[in-house]
Amino acid sequence: MRSEDFKGILLAMLIILSLLAPLIFLGNNSSKIVHASPGGGADNKIQIKVKVFVLQCRENVTDNDINSKLAEANENLKNSGIRLVRGPIYRGFPGNARSRENRDRVRENVRENMRRENFKGIALIIGHENSIDNDPNTNGISVKGDPSSVIVAKMNGNTWAHEIAHVLCLQHVDNENNLMHPFKSQRKKSGLSPGQIENMKKKAENLNLAIKENNGYMLPCTSAIDNIGDVENKEPIYFHLQAGITGDPAPDPGGIDIRVVNTPFLSPETIDVEIISMSLMGRVDNLHLYYGLGLNTDDNLDTGGYFGDLPGVDRIVHISLDYLFPFEPPEGSSEVWVYNVENDNLTYVGPAEIRTFVEVTGLQDPGPGVHDNVRDGVRASIPLDLLGPMADNVPAIAVAMDLDNWVMDTLTFICKTTVPPAPWMSISSRTGKPGDNVQIAGGGFPAESFFDVFVTLALGGTEVEVAHTAIDENGNFATTFEVPNLPPDNYFLTAIDNEFNSVFLMFEVEPRPWTGSAVFKLENLYKVGLEKDLKLYAGSKLVVKFYDYVDNSENEVVIKNITPPENIKDNENVPHPPGGSPPVSTAVKKAELVLTTDNTEEVIASFTVHQSHLRDRTKAILKAWGGHPDLWDAFRAEVKDILKQWGSAPP
Repeated sequence: MRSEDFKGILLAMLIILSLLAPLIFLGNNSSKIVHASPGGGADNKIQIKVKVFVLQCRENVTDNDINSKLAEANENLKNSGIRLVRGPIYRGFPGNARSRENRDRVRENVRENMRRENFKGIALIIGHENSIDNDPNTNGISVKGDPSSVIVAKMNGNTWAHEIAHVLCLQHVDNENNLMHPFKSQRKKSGLSPGQIENMKKKAENLNLAIKENNGYMLPCTSAIDNIGDVENKEPIYFHLQAGITGDPAPDPGGIDIRVVNTPFLSPETIDVEIISMSLMGRVDNLHLYYGLGLNTDDNLDTGGYFGDLPGVDRIVHISLDYLFPFEPPEGSSEVWVYNVENDNLTYVGPAEIRTFVEVTGLQDPGPGVHDNVRDGVRASIPLDLLGPMADNVPAIAVAMDLDNWVMDTLTFICKTTVPPAPWMSISSRTGKPGDNVQIAGGGFPAESFFDVFVTLALGGTEVEVAHTAIDENGNFATTFEVPNLPPDNYFLTAIDNEFNSVFLMFEVEPRPWTGSAVFKLENLYKVGLEKDLKLYAGSKLVVKFYDYVDNSENEVVIKNITPPENIKDNENVPHPPGGSPPVSTAVKKAELVLTTDNTEEVIASFTVHQSHLRDRTKAILKAWGGHPDLWDAFRAEVKDILKQWGSAPP
């Protein structure tokens, strides 16, 4: 639509609105207060929590299995701007996916579970292998845009990432290098195009799936609620929805009844305008709708003009809709413009986002049946530079009009633009292994409250208090906590005071490289015995390293190449390789058992040969002497070497 065409429609809007109050342009636009917007910014990586439902037929799936495959999924999504964070695990969830009816029933139960627990994120339902519709070729299945729909029958991170991408509204593509190629067996890579990445991020935000840290970043947000049934000029219009949804009229289905107006600030650069109405789009004919938001940006009645019955309006957000209910509107059917009243300047912003959803109410009409509350909304993100400087409290009016039936509704409210004080917290590291010490500091809590702050790590049903300290007279605190022995995962690190003021960050508990025990003993002067009972979660090799008494490296022996996670329980003897230091080059002096990768190493056990060990070994030789004449030469040589090493060994 050309700007001139829209101005003609706009003029018609303003004439209609003038029936409520005259449209008068007054004075000059001399805003005095500069808009104070929140500072800081969130990480560009959108984190989405995943709640895992293990069906009762798949109880053999372990936490480590789930963590491992979720890590694979994140690897497939590493360039997408999306990161999956494991949430609670529900084991033994009833049902199966062996038929469409069964999986629909499972999804409905999952949906109810998420609704009851107010879980914001994506559900991942793990069924039995080859169980989806009893088809061994179906690894996973999901419904576009439905966070409760992902069902997988394979423990495969690529499949998980593919199905979750469907939830974020990606379609199949005919590209073997793309994650969204329909056949996993033919996928060579898991790439995503810039357009796919942008769509995934937008859908995650639209579905309210993203985990948002509240660290010192409380955005101003106004939510105004209107009375039901205050529409003008027209009797309520009754309607019935189409197949599959109960279609009895809502409590007030009439016309263009505004229900809620939301104006949150999404960033220091944008404000989100959302107007939710009741029952507007319930007809099956093409609709011609108008929504407007008038803002007295400088809170000054001597500038701007009237919009509806609100004086002093400096900027007007205009949204026009022309499309067929109830689903996707044709392209170009919605337009958003911003009108500068003083300069008579109209700027095109882009299309609006249109939402229609049904809320079951259980209200009865005079006849049989259950009513649904149908709500329709439009939303647009407006750059703040188009609105100009804004006062702390901006008088505003929302207008909604049905242009076919000349029905309208208005709602006046105050849009708050000031940033409320918010607690904040800094941290020395966002990751840590059990036993690590992490420093945290915070502020923004009520000053001189003499409250304490409690710091917890929480995920699902697990919550561990890791610190408890006092808040000083300025509302600040500082403390150190030790990472508790929790399973590897991403946790909510929350600081909260006695009055429930709080701030949280995401903190990753990293896996300990190993658990268990390893014990050295001196088998003879030239080799050590090693008893191991270990579970290894990281690393690639187990190495015994030998040192002299001043910690110079002598040599090392790779005793095992590993593929984590791996259990090792055995005993073995490890000889000192040739090439050591004097006085006896092949004698054991110090030894370490080390778990290594190419770049890291973790010492599991260490051992130093003391004079007491040499004494014990000499006694063992004397005890064995009589029964092993074949070893006398070896025993004599070893005793000589023990005497050589005695002076270097610690007591």
